Amino acid sequence: MREIDILGIDEEDKTIYFGECKWSRKKVGENVFAELISKSKLVDWNARKRKERFIIFSKSGFTESMLKLAKEKGIILVEGERVMVPS
Repeated sequence: MREIDILGIDEEDKTIYFGECKWSRKKVGENVFAELISKSKLVDWNARKRKERFIIFSKSGFTESMLKLAKEKGIILVEGERVMVPS
């Protein structure tokens, strides 16, 4: 069974939000994002017309490569109370 930790839908602008929560002592890397992308493809809601946003929550932070990828892809990262929104 595959599950998505958080899913939010904005009907008005056809945006879907996919979120993954990792509460371990290990920093989150690109593999977590790749898995979330894979799981997002299983959701049919407005599949060809939607905007997709991704949010990853981590207790222990993110690898340097994940921080770089987040900036490139516009992924929202949350570490504890700190939210990193790429510009």
